[in-house]
Amino acid sequence: MRPHRTLAVSEIPSQVHGEVTVDHIVDHFVNYVKNDNLGQISSWLLAHLDNKGADCSECIELAKACSTAVDFAKTGVPVQFESIKRLVRVLTKSY
Repeated sequence: MRPHRTLAVSEIPSQVHGEVTVDHIVDHFVNYVKNDNLGQISSWLLAHLDNKGADCSECIELAKACSTAVDFAKTGVPVQFESIKRLVRVLTKSY
């Protein structure tokens, strides 16, 4: 089974220039703990998949958010919840 289409991977530039210090590591860890939301986004995606199927635009948007959440530990780029808030509101109304 092959996917019908794939999404492009974006190149994220490093946020640290020069030597990595303990402060960088601590800041990254705290930021990671605050923004660790992969489980929550994955649950929303599964609920949308159950309701609408994999080809709906909401599922694709949530899948992109899951990808960003998975990559967060190495990129430091968190999921922007403003972009998926409306999807969550629609989902909570349907249950």
